[in-house]
Amino acid sequence: MKVAIAEQGSCPSPHEASPPLAFPAGGTTPLVGVYRRLRAIITDPVGLVERSAATHGDLFTLRIPFAFDLTYVLGADAYRAVMSLPAEQATIGPVFGNVPTVGFWFPRSSRDTDSLQNLVLAGRRLMAQLMTSARIAELADAIPEIVTRRTTGWSDQVDLSTDIHPIIYEASCRSLLGERVWADIGEQLIPLYRAIANGIDIPRATLAKTPWQIFMPEYRATKALYRVLRGARQRHADADSPLLQAVAEARSDNTALSDADGVWMLMYVLWNATAYPGSYTYWTLIDILQRPPLLAELRAEPELSERQAFLSRCLQETIRLNPVTSLVRSLTVPLHIDHDGRRYHVPAGGYIGVFPGALNRDPGLVQSPDNYRPDRHARGETAQLALFGRGAFGCVAREFSKVLTAVTLDHLLSRYELDLLEAPPARRCRVHLTYPSVPTPARVSHMSPVLKAS
Repeated sequence: MKVAIAEQGSCPSPHEASPPLAFPAGGTTPLVGVYRRLRAIITDPVGLVERSAATHGDLFTLRIPFAFDLTYVLGADAYRAVMSLPAEQATIGPVFGNVPTVGFWFPRSSRDTDSLQNLVLAGRRLMAQLMTSARIAELADAIPEIVTRRTTGWSDQVDLSTDIHPIIYEASCRSLLGERVWADIGEQLIPLYRAIANGIDIPRATLAKTPWQIFMPEYRATKALYRVLRGARQRHADADSPLLQAVAEARSDNTALSDADGVWMLMYVLWNATAYPGSYTYWTLIDILQRPPLLAELRAEPELSERQAFLSRCLQETIRLNPVTSLVRSLTVPLHIDHDGRRYHVPAGGYIGVFPGALNRDPGLVQSPDNYRPDRHARGETAQLALFGRGAFGCVAREFSKVLTAVTLDHLLSRYELDLLEAPPARRCRVHLTYPSVPTPARVSHMSPVLKAS
C-alpha cells in the first residue's frame, strides 16, 4: 500500500474511489444502526477494527456518528507513511481536543485545535530537552530510595492497583519538578493525576462531553490540578526546577507562553510522565508475576545492568501486546492511497488512522506473535516499529520510560516476593492500556538476603 499527499487543491479523479465503508453488525439499519455503530466505537474499538479488517482487508472507513469518517490503513508500509506525514498536514490538535483534561477541561489561552497542536508540539520539544541522558541517570539513582520509602509499610498483603503507581509518579515527577517543588505539591499531584488518567478511556471521554461531566471525578481533579499547578508556578518562579525553568523559556509559534498556557504546559508534561508509565509499569509487573519461569530467569541474573535490560524488554513486550489502539491524524490536505491496483482518495478534513495492534501481532513480522517473549526485543524484531510511535508526534520519552519502569521493578522484585491472590483484572485498551478498575491483592514477603544479593 502506498500513501501519498495529493497535489494541492486536487479533487478525486473519475478513476479514484473512496475507501469502502465498514459497519458493525446491524450498523446500516435506520436509527438503530447509528446506536450500534456508536456503541461499538465507544465500547469495543479494537474489536471493531479487527472485524472490519477481517471483512475489508487493509483499507476501510469507519463512519463515526455525529463526528467524522475515520479511514484506517493497515500494514507496515502504511504505518510508516502515515506516521511520517508532516505535522501541519496530518494534525493531532483535533484528536487531542477530544481528551477531556488535555483538550477542553484544563484552561489555556485559546480553545481552537490549531493552538492546541502548537502547544503539544512545544511540549514535545520541551520534554526532549528535559529528558537528557544525565537526567535519566539521575532518575535511575533516585528510584531505589523512593521504592524503599514507599514500601516500608508493606506487610502480609498489598493492593498492586493502588500501591505501584505512586512510586512511578513520584520518581517521574520529582525528577522533572526538582526537590523543592515536589516537596511542596508532590503528594497532592499523585491522586489528582491518577484520577484524570481515567478520562482518556473512550466511554469516559464521551461522558465528559455531556452535562454530566460536572459529576465526574476526572473533572473535579482537573480543576483541583489547575489550582495546584498555578499556585506552584507562582510560588516557585525562582526555584531550581528543571520543568518550571523550561516552561518559563518555552515558545509556541515562536512566542513566549502566556500564563494560562504555561500552567497548561506543566500539566501536559506531567500528564505524559504519569498516565502511560504508571499504567504500563503496573501491567508489566502483572505480566512477570503471572509467569514464574520469567521471574526465576530475572532473579538468576547477577548483573544489575542485565536485569534492568531484561525488565526493559518486558515493558516493551507488554506494550507490544497492549499498544495504543489507534494513532489518528486529522488531514489538512487530501491523500492518495494506492492499494491492490486501485487509487483511493481521502479528502482534506478527513481523518486517517493506523492500528499498531495488528502490526505488533503480524505473524509475517513477529515470531509467535501472541506469546509473551521479552527476548524478541533483544533481537530487534520489526515489532519495535509500533511500540512508541514515530514521526512528528512519536514518543520522545522512550528511554526515560524504559529506565523508570525497569529500575523500579528491579528494586521492587529484589526486595519482595509478590504472589497474586486472585486473577488479575481484565485488561481494557480503548486508547492505551488503562488502569485496573478493581483491586489486585497480592501476598507480600521480604526476599531472603541471599536472593536480594543475587
